[in-house]
Amino acid sequence: MDEFNLCIQKIDVMEVAHSEWMHSMPGCNVSFKSFVESDHCAMDVSLYSNVHKKPRPFKYHNFWSTHESFMDLVRSAWDVSVEGNNMWILQTKLKSIKNKLKKLNREAFSNISSRVIEMKNEWKTTQVAILTDRDANTKLFHTSMKINHRKNLITKIEDEQGKLDEDYEHVKLNAVKFYKDLFSEKVNLVDKRAWSEMTVSCKIDHEDYNMLQRTITREKIEACFMSMKGDKAPRPDGLSLEFYKDAWNVVGDSVVDAVQSFFQIGDMPKAMNSTSLILIPKVQQSKTMRNFKSIACYNVLYKGISTVIACRLKTILHKVVGIQQFTYVPGRHISDDILLIQEVINGYHKSNGRPRCFIKVDIMKAYDSVDWFFLWLMLEKLNFPAIFISWIRKCVSIVWFSINLNGSLNGYFKSSRALRQGDLLSSYLFITPFIPKSYILAGRKDLTSYHPNCRDIKLTNVCFTDDLCILSAANDRSLKTVKETLQYFGQITWLKPNLKKSFVYLAGNVDEACLSNTLEILNTSLPIKYLCIPLNTKELNARDCRPLVDKIKQKANSCGASN
Repeated sequence: MDEFNLCIQKIDVMEVAHSEWMHSMPGCNVSFKSFVESDHCAMDVSLYSNVHKKPRPFKYHNFWSTHESFMDLVRSAWDVSVEGNNMWILQTKLKSIKNKLKKLNREAFSNISSRVIEMKNEWKTTQVAILTDRDANTKLFHTSMKINHRKNLITKIEDEQGKLDEDYEHVKLNAVKFYKDLFSEKVNLVDKRAWSEMTVSCKIDHEDYNMLQRTITREKIEACFMSMKGDKAPRPDGLSLEFYKDAWNVVGDSVVDAVQSFFQIGDMPKAMNSTSLILIPKVQQSKTMRNFKSIACYNVLYKGISTVIACRLKTILHKVVGIQQFTYVPGRHISDDILLIQEVINGYHKSNGRPRCFIKVDIMKAYDSVDWFFLWLMLEKLNFPAIFISWIRKCVSIVWFSINLNGSLNGYFKSSRALRQGDLLSSYLFITPFIPKSYILAGRKDLTSYHPNCRDIKLTNVCFTDDLCILSAANDRSLKTVKETLQYFGQITWLKPNLKKSFVYLAGNVDEACLSNTLEILNTSLPIKYLCIPLNTKELNARDCRPLVDKIKQKANSCGASN
């Protein structure tokens, strides 16, 4: 039986991973079981993946524009006569050009994708001084890419009953169902008529009102497309920003006409506003859909429209959001938010002093839970023009989603709430629902005491996107008011606090257990991490640095590291 007692080190597994075996067995997967009363663990090797390959969606490659016949192909597609409105004409011609580009790729760039990968790998070797063997490094990086791709594969997921399902067809259905339900409108617990009674003190003035509804010029649209950056995210239609820039002399007028027609008649085909969701795990070995973060990838044409609107919105946003918000406000930076919180928690390690607290609130599925009705109402109360609101409504509400799972698109469904994370316009709009939160807290100042360090400036909370921090005196009455405010805010906006991921930091002469129970939020101690930056009032010790050391060890032991 000795032949069944083989023990190997993880370093040996790395050698296997970097060998020809990985290339000949692309479906293999290796996982390690938990350690039990020993430094040995079982290794589970699966030779075949349950992920069935599907044809990948069309994707524009930038190198196509270097071919001598590229512009002729674009012109031939654009010279075809098409009847309909400007949006329909543009969509039809774009569909035609994709077929021609596929043919160009087959005839002129056969196997170019694999050659590009090899050249990229060779170029990367020059950036790493410690790796000198050029041939070996090319193979190393190519293997590393395969490992990273395999790590990102979603092959199994827990269903609603907590049962692990490894049937890939079920995994796809569960992913589509989860986001279809998540983006569906829920019955609000607050009578929507009561929202009309809510007041805001900051509104845009007459000059800004006229600026927002000013006609969008052709020059502005072209400048917007030329200034846009980013060519990494896969678009649902496969056409990247570089395609439009490469072929702008031919397609530019049609693009500008289509964008202008949107601002004139407010119509947008659903194909133009189609969105694919990329799932990024929040934790290692995510087993439920709730442990994935969705990033929206949308077509370049929609990005051009939303960027034009966002640029106008950006110029007036700082006039209505208040001093509590640090996101996307000119003159305010993330470092200001961090330094402010660092100043507030100064002295929190001392047991004496006035009772005070710092509450870090985690918003549950923040972007995915925004109520559209409340968003439109807030824009109206801020005195935004009706036509500007209608542009935003078209961009936000006429959206069709697909789930990008392991490189293939699954499902095609419409949403009735939520904003798209990754969309610049959505990032600006996401700030809007947080505006009434400050007014709600300020309206209950008779029941809430200010944090001792914030009394002079009358500051009750700070925000950076969905990172919400509440600053208050640590007494029973104040914390009850904070709790009621968070509950009410969650009811009217559907931006509900996730109490399991929220924390309260108490300082001074306080009954920590009692006050923590009042809030129903876990009480913790310094150091803390806020906006990815560690905050503390004392020098860091070895225990504080352990997470960083563990992360370095994890990188060193990963299969992508060289041995």
